[in-house]
Amino acid sequence: MVIINNKKKKEWSSVIELRICDSGMECETKEEYVERLKESFQDEYCISLTDDEITNIESQEISDDS
Repeated sequence: MVIINNKKKKEWSSVIELRICDSGMECETKEEYVERLKESFQDEYCISLTDDEITNIESQEISDDS
């Protein structure tokens, strides 16, 4: 007896959103911050970030008490 399975498989896709709040990286410019953040995520998590995935960037002046 031969049983033939005629069910068609489906291809599935989805969107996965990962939110991480990062703070405490000292940089002189927004561009430097974005580049260092992208490098950090690649090194630590093997995730390649694009500029549009990095949002709500804020900066705060820090004192240089050396």
